[in-house]
Amino acid sequence: MRILYLIFILALMYFSKNLNWQNNTGMEMSLFFGFMIIGSFYFSKLLSKTNLPKVTLYTIFGIIIGPFVLKMSAPEIVSSLKFIDKFTLIVIAFMAGSELDLIFMKKEIKQVISITFLQIFLIFTAVFLTILFFGQHLLPFIKNMPKLFVIKIAVIMGLVGIAKSPLTTIAVIDETNAKGPFTEILLGIVIIKDVIMLLLFPITFMLIGTNSSQSPAFIFLEIFVSFISGILLGIIIKYYIKKVNLFLPLFLFIISFFVIEFKGIFHYDLLLTAIVTGFYIKNYTDVSVVFSKNIKSLAFFVFIIFFTINGISLDLPILKYGWLTAIILLTIILVFNQLGIYIPVKFNRKKDPKTAYNLINYAWTAFINKSGLSIAIAIMVESFFPSIGVQLKTMIITMVIITDFIGPALFKWAIIRTGEGKLEE
Repeated sequence: MRILYLIFILALMYFSKNLNWQNNTGMEMSLFFGFMIIGSFYFSKLLSKTNLPKVTLYTIFGIIIGPFVLKMSAPEIVSSLKFIDKFTLIVIAFMAGSELDLIFMKKEIKQVISITFLQIFLIFTAVFLTILFFGQHLLPFIKNMPKLFVIKIAVIMGLVGIAKSPLTTIAVIDETNAKGPFTEILLGIVIIKDVIMLLLFPITFMLIGTNSSQSPAFIFLEIFVSFISGILLGIIIKYYIKKVNLFLPLFLFIISFFVIEFKGIFHYDLLLTAIVTGFYIKNYTDVSVVFSKNIKSLAFFVFIIFFTINGISLDLPILKYGWLTAIILLTIILVFNQLGIYIPVKFNRKKDPKTAYNLINYAWTAFINKSGLSIAIAIMVESFFPSIGVQLKTMIITMVIITDFIGPALFKWAIIRTGEGKLEE
């Protein structure tokens, strides 16, 4: 029955696209917007048994209705919906910040700190040098670019290499009811790395995206204002939940809109501000459960829109060579991720032999998936680098899509192999 609904929706989209909307472009956009959400939702339901992540299925649906397959999307309409990028950035940052538990991090920090920092150093260095010296072959769109420009791209790709959102890791651990030292250590690494990268991303972007007329003092002032704004936003959300607590997803959407609009006045960083908000609510309020539940409800709709539009916007000719570059970079990342685990585990003589064996043989699966902050980077590079932003964004999203296909499934397999989790009956 779902496939009939999907065919019916696609037929309506095709019919509405061929009508004359010259005097009512608002109606055309509204119909396309509605059909896009419903169609993408039913498409993900239709293929739910494939166990692919929903964000991947939304992107595939966007590709299907996009300019290279069924050609149902009008470029001007898609362009007018690009405002959702900033909302997506804020929602991702809210979710990431709300996953950072201070108590848990204090408990695990001594065990995982050496692995975390070694991974960060090795991966960033390897990816940075790869792009710096071989970037013109791996990323043809930066060929003949100035050296400073290539260095900026190398820095960004180095950060993408490090990025690993804890959301998919936590989801798989929860699904398998995994418990044990292997699970705890990996979760600690992922969360601590996330803390470091959540701070490093916006700072780095402000540095590489700042005009030469802006002094370092101005940049650090912007960081300070972002922290203060994030805490104030957290206080506002906390009191709204305690005193009103009505239509919270709508309230979060509205407050995200104001955060975006006030950015031009107060000059804070959207990503860092939203991260601090989520972190404050998680660790310094008693409304974190309600906040997390409702931000995920909002994320459901925001992600459908963002990933479907992303699929429509993907430059498929770039994917013809982009997939090979993505695989090369992902392979380099995996190799140095594993090296960052292997060296500390081998030199840690106090480590339980079974845990050490599991870490060396299976831990790499926890660091494959690139969802989360990699998507935030992909959104940001488009505005920072207008000349090549679309191509670079496509490359990063290609890496995300590839890892979305294989990452969660492999991590689930690894947890079962270690004996710390079990399959659902």
